[in-house]
Amino acid sequence: MNKIVLPLSVLLLAVGSGAVWAQGGPGMNAQNSQPGQQAQSMNPPVPGQTPSSAAPSAMPHAMPAPVPAPAAKVAVAKPAPQVKGMAQQLVNKIHSQYPDIAEIGLSAKKAKGCVTVASTDKKDIGEKCERDAIAPMKTGKTSIEKEGARYAVSLPLRDIHGQLVGSLGLEFKPKPGQTKASILSQAKKIASQMGSKITSKSSLIQ
Repeated sequence: MNKIVLPLSVLLLAVGSGAVWAQGGPGMNAQNSQPGQQAQSMNPPVPGQTPSSAAPSAMPHAMPAPVPAPAAKVAVAKPAPQVKGMAQQLVNKIHSQYPDIAEIGLSAKKAKGCVTVASTDKKDIGEKCERDAIAPMKTGKTSIEKEGARYAVSLPLRDIHGQLVGSLGLEFKPKPGQTKASILSQAKKIASQMGSKITSKSSLIQ
């Protein structure tokens, strides 16, 4: 029997074609070698991991929140201090109504004796009563004296029930044409005006 000798190039071509078919070849699946299916990777991607062929998308950098400017401080007006004590309130009110009165003092007897309980001169508050302040509380009478260009009037001070609760001292700066009699009349009017606001001695000196 005669042997057929093929050229070396033909043998190599045949061997190469067989290798291609063994590996899936064109149109063959690498795993099941079914024609018409695409070759799949032998190592499937792990869930949650990005395939190596896909480049990770760039994450945008979050912009920092703007820092608010510090609020400007608003000046708050402080409330006027409350005046304690009925006596001082009465003195302040009379002084605002009669600016021609240079000084007002209200005296009353306490456990430790007679003291100034209210005055337009804050330094006098708490001081012992002078003689002209004690006299009206003893006698119940009004006195008036001229001191330089001014008139000093001392009057008994009574509450709404007519009870003697203290004494009122007024120092007037006379207006042109103002007489001693007119000053005395005005002083009595002021004492009566203050007394109409006093319910008792305890309310006056508390």
